[in-house]
Amino acid sequence: MDSMSLNNRGGHVFQGKSSSAILVKAAVDLKGSHSSKPPSQPWSVAPWEVAPSRPKYEFPGDDLAISLISLYFNTINIFFPLLHRPTFESAFAATLHLRGDGFGGTLLLVCALGALYSDDPRVHCAAVPSGSPAGWRWFSQVQLQGQQLSSKPTLYDLQHYCVRSHFPKRTASPRACWTLVGIGIRLAQDIGALAQDIGAHRLKFRTRAVTPEEELEKRAYWYVISPPYSLLTGIRVMVLFDTQVSGALGRTIAIPTHDVDLDLPVRCDDQYWEASPRNAAFCHPPNTPSLVDFFTSFLKLNNILSFTLKILYSTNRIKTLLATGDDSWQEKLVMEFDSALNKWYNSVPVHLKWDQACPNVIFFDQSAALHCSYYFLRILIHRPFIPAIQSLAPPTMSSSPIPSHCFPALSICNTAARACINVAEIQHQRRPNNPLVFGQTAVFTAGIVLVLNTWGSNRTGLVPDSDLAVHRCINVLRAHKTRWLSTGPLLY
Repeated sequence: MDSMSLNNRGGHVFQGKSSSAILVKAAVDLKGSHSSKPPSQPWSVAPWEVAPSRPKYEFPGDDLAISLISLYFNTINIFFPLLHRPTFESAFAATLHLRGDGFGGTLLLVCALGALYSDDPRVHCAAVPSGSPAGWRWFSQVQLQGQQLSSKPTLYDLQHYCVRSHFPKRTASPRACWTLVGIGIRLAQDIGALAQDIGAHRLKFRTRAVTPEEELEKRAYWYVISPPYSLLTGIRVMVLFDTQVSGALGRTIAIPTHDVDLDLPVRCDDQYWEASPRNAAFCHPPNTPSLVDFFTSFLKLNNILSFTLKILYSTNRIKTLLATGDDSWQEKLVMEFDSALNKWYNSVPVHLKWDQACPNVIFFDQSAALHCSYYFLRILIHRPFIPAIQSLAPPTMSSSPIPSHCFPALSICNTAARACINVAEIQHQRRPNNPLVFGQTAVFTAGIVLVLNTWGSNRTGLVPDSDLAVHRCINVLRAHKTRWLSTGPLLY
């Protein structure tokens, strides 16, 4: 089939079962000795299909780059283990970024993200537009794949979409994340990474010991990140991010998590990946907490979120099918989701249980992010069943309050909202320079729930004591704004 392509630069490109290419292959197999006339004008690559010229990247100085790389791994990679730190730092020390455009683009994006957490004045540049976020001069240099669409995308192309999607979520265009991740998933499908037919690279993980490169590929499937350190690690996080952003924006998920057939990440921190005289490869010390535990728990929570969005926030057609012959189908669904969420909560590792005095700041931040996401999902499950308080008629002297037992959904959401804000506030007090990952949407949603409780208290019968909690919510979001510009619109 490669001989039929416009050029052979792309190698094998995935074709699914419904593709006409399958019919072509069958015809070629049956052709046998039948003669055919070669084309008078062979296919050739048009000038506009040729890959663009090599970019001229401008990197930060080595000392600043080392600082920004460290910030990236200490603030982002601990939540989404897309890159293997020892490998990445070795590649940087070997100046691979000066010889390879793919790794060079990754380095620039890593530096741009690290700059969002840096107080070094060099992360700002007078040459970039006024008001641009820290790290913009490095972020803006990396162009996404688009001019060589006739060729197969590389892992670096996928990586750039994946790492790049972090930046707008923390700056002024969070909606761009949804588009970037969606394109990244399509590129992954082009490679065949998401195809259930191409299960060889999945099944081999289950039949023998995994290698460092394969583990990073496996993790990439949930997000998409870097060669040779990625495909499956990145795709994992990419699917996770797609679900999270789709839930925040109320948009369709590009690929449901149940369509992703991958093992969970190996429970092993970066320093134990390689074999040593004393330990085998991927041998994490027993009875020792792992940084990957958060990622695994978050993936499981994300599965519940994916089904919640698919069922409770689906089209009317799907709801009609679900409701056939059963008037209590909604109540049963909510009970099932609540049960799944309770089981997940009980499965959270001990070191990630909420403890506001946790001495390990990394586990503390991971626990805060995990619990805020948990409370947000609890709200999301019950939110469709909150009465439309805004549409209720204004109360009159003859209006009687609606009993609180008629509003269990609002009561549950109210409790979850308070717990979410409490976790976010404590995390901010301990870590003022580290905004809560995935905290913006959770905290903002919690605040709106409390506003609904306050404004509708005379109709619901619930106690209107949410003013203080709402102000705590605003204070947390205002603090996030100093690092993440995208928080600003939520406050006005």
